[in-house]
Amino acid sequence: VRTNDWSAFARLSVVIFVRSIGFTVCNTFIPLYWIHALHASPAAGSLALSILFSMGVVITFIGGVLADRFGFLRVLRGSMVIMIPSMFFLVNSTDIVTATLLLLPVAFSLFAAYSPIVVLGQTYLGKNVGFASGVTLGLTTTIGGLISPIVGWGADQWGISPALQCLWISAIFGAIFESTLNPATRRAGGMHYTSIENIHKVIDPLFLDAYKEEFRAAMEEKTIKARTEKLKDLQQKLAAGRYFDPACGSGNFLTESYLSLRRLENDILRETVLDKAGSGVLGFDEA
Repeated sequence: VRTNDWSAFARLSVVIFVRSIGFTVCNTFIPLYWIHALHASPAAGSLALSILFSMGVVITFIGGVLADRFGFLRVLRGSMVIMIPSMFFLVNSTDIVTATLLLLPVAFSLFAAYSPIVVLGQTYLGKNVGFASGVTLGLTTTIGGLISPIVGWGADQWGISPALQCLWISAIFGAIFESTLNPATRRAGGMHYTSIENIHKVIDPLFLDAYKEEFRAAMEEKTIKARTEKLKDLQQKLAAGRYFDPACGSGNFLTESYLSLRRLENDILRETVLDKAGSGVLGFDEA
């Protein structure tokens, strides 16, 4: 049965954003870094970028093979961990030979993670594979494109090397969030330990079943006026509720409680709107 793990997908999205920033910023600024920081020729800057992406073609394939052999999370973790020192030494390098050699671990950190990110995204959102693909494939470049102008502004203000420090700093956040994708780590940290089914074993008898029973009782009223009044009273109860989880971890109990209450409120709104409309058809006048 396909399920959605929105909590894990949200953390994976942070890793996607970090990779997007690294990919796009490197694509934009490596030639400029070679020219202005390493005092190389424009041809050397273009060559450095060609080397990075040539290795990227091969490493993307290798990353998929490694993921099949060792697991998607391990390859993703390795990419994020390697990204931190490789980006740090690259953007603080003053020697063109050293910088060129560092392109190899930089390429691995950017391109080996590609296949694991796509597969994990579709795994975490098994019911919404299309949406997952849009995020994992589309945001891979677009988020970085939004950050690049900011990095360019920073380069104008303080120089290209200080501006590119964002590469290894963002990689730290990627590594942190990637570590929470491991089931054992999440369990140890109290994150996403309880399944949705088990959450409902707690919240249903605690309060949700009573609200649902009140909704069913309201729907059994014979007159529209009485039904609408009871539904509105129930909606007020939902709005006035306060919920506290003293050991919330990543907040899954609270999140699922909120979503369940919102679904019930949507049912209430649907019924009250239809009662006011007098029919099951709602529309808009284009005029």
